[in-house]
Amino acid sequence: MTQRAPLAQAEVESLILDLTDTLADATDEYRDLCDLTARAEMDYKHAYHSSVVALASGAKVTADVRKSTAWLRSENAERAYTTLAAAKEAGKEHLRSLTVRIEALRTVSANVRGQT
Repeated sequence: MTQRAPLAQAEVESLILDLTDTLADATDEYRDLCDLTARAEMDYKHAYHSSVVALASGAKVTADVRKSTAWLRSENAERAYTTLAAAKEAGKEHLRSLTVRIEALRTVSANVRGQT
C-alpha cells in the first residue's frame, strides 16, 4: 500500500475551482439541452395535433383510430423529443453530481484548513 502525502489547501482549492468551471460549462450545456427539448416537444405536439385535425375532417373513423394514426404520423418527432428529454434528465443528474463533489471538496478544504 502506498502512502499519499497530505493534501495541501492550495490543491483542494484548485480542485474546487476546476469543478466550479466544469459546473459552469455543464450548466450552459444543460440550458441548451433544455431549449432543444422544448423545441422538440413543440414539434412533436404540432405534428401530432395536425394529424388529428387532418383526420377529423376526413372520413368518419373512431377516436382511437385517429389517435393511433396521428401517433404513427408523428412518431419520429416524438422519438426526438423523448430522446432529448432523457438527455436532459441525464444532464440534470450530471449537474447534481458536480454540485455534490464541490460540497465534498469544501468539507475536505475545511478539514485541511483545520489541521494547519
